[in-house]
Amino acid sequence: MSKSITPLGRKWEMANSIWMIWLFVPFGFTFFISFLHIGVRARQLKWLIAGFIYFGIVMNVFIIADTKLSDTLYEDISYGLLFFSWSIGIAHAFLVRRKYLVIRAERIRQHSLKFRGPGQNEFVQPAATISRDDLSSIKLKEKTVDSRPELERPKVVNVNKATKEELAAIPSISNIIAAEIIRKRQEIGKFHSFRQFIGEMNMKPHVLARAKPYLIFSDEEGENDQMKEMNRNRKKSNYKAGRIVDY
Repeated sequence: MSKSITPLGRKWEMANSIWMIWLFVPFGFTFFISFLHIGVRARQLKWLIAGFIYFGIVMNVFIIADTKLSDTLYEDISYGLLFFSWSIGIAHAFLVRRKYLVIRAERIRQHSLKFRGPGQNEFVQPAATISRDDLSSIKLKEKTVDSRPELERPKVVNVNKATKEELAAIPSISNIIAAEIIRKRQEIGKFHSFRQFIGEMNMKPHVLARAKPYLIFSDEEGENDQMKEMNRNRKKSNYKAGRIVDY
């Protein structure tokens, strides 16, 4: 029995995969409905476009049946194209199912967060659409000093080695996002930089801003960050110890 894709469990995932039934209606006359459905629910234009392309292939067969093109070579080609597209559509649907379930689970998490306090009901913004202003706000927020005691602060982790539990302990990183980070890490092999991390992950700007201070992408980078932190603490202690005497 395969593992669940999201923290919501296999029952929830099966209930949200009912749209795949349209793939198996005989002769493939309805398989395009599956892509139109997930395209609308997940707000993914590429799935909508695929649905309309498959719809065009199906409608071509119905149009031929009512014209003079029936019982011709063109009709045979059209039916062959329909069955070929049907098989491709089934494989396509199984490939996108994982991403669809992750998107739906994250939407549910964001919907539940909006009742917990201000600033939690922002719309999910794909990383590919993050503007320069958003990146600037991330850089400004990450400079904010964490006022909590050192023992209570989240641990800085290496994204390429961290477990799901370690990632989920980082501020604004949920179990769903942590699972998606590990899945993407296994898919691409390794994250080389924070900029690549932004491009690969579907995360909101304020989530990235809160998580960035606790993410590193190599052991060397982590050591450099620790040295910088030690130097900052040393300067602060020297500043507090010094005293200006005005004679």
